[in-house]
Amino acid sequence: MPNSSDMLEDEEIEALRTVLRASSNLTTIIDRELEAAHNLGLPDFEVLSRLNAADSNSQRMTELAKEVLLSPSGLTRRLDNLVKANLVERAPCPSDGRGLLAVITQQGQDIYEKMIPTHQQAVREHFINCISGEQLQSLTETLSVMAERDTDEVCEPKKGEVSVADSENDSGV
Repeated sequence: MPNSSDMLEDEEIEALRTVLRASSNLTTIIDRELEAAHNLGLPDFEVLSRLNAADSNSQRMTELAKEVLLSPSGLTRRLDNLVKANLVERAPCPSDGRGLLAVITQQGQDIYEKMIPTHQQAVREHFINCISGEQLQSLTETLSVMAERDTDEVCEPKKGEVSVADSENDSGV
């Protein structure tokens, strides 16, 4: 069993659960609304969005998988469906004969353009409108610390700041 001083405090556990629950709820809602309107979900929208924004409307499969937060095999399955729907094609990578590119087709670009208003409305109604501009800025700054680091990187306590556990111990709680 972990040392009691290493145990997460209730406030810390609740913060983690709240972030995970909010992320899951928002993802589910946006996915459901995109699926209902376009028969494509949020992961499909993300793939089309990244390819549409990429140089030459294409991207190496390994890089795309990282950007859309899928495993390589997860991206392969996702792309299989998009290829069948003629929204994406696979092409050899010109700079590396072993690599593959995912390339958005014209039909994929057209569908993506139709999905944008649905995506934006869902994000606005279920996220942006729920918080103030100040909360949005604070949330972005806070979560960026974790989102921009390597997944193997450990966060060290902030210098001069007291953790929740330390502040409760200092106050005699």
